[in-house]
Amino acid sequence: MPLASQTDTLYLLWKIVSHFKTVMTMRDFFLQLFITLICFARWT
Repeated sequence: MPLASQTDTLYLLWKIVSHFKTVMTMRDFFLQLFITLICFARWT
């Protein structure tokens, strides 16, 4: 995956995570973050 595309994807994921962080409990936020990290690790 090109670096630029990868950066854009990470930025989009960060915006999504940041949005949900304001409406979810801290436990659910960390669970979502954990899943996001797993998905990112599988892409690379």
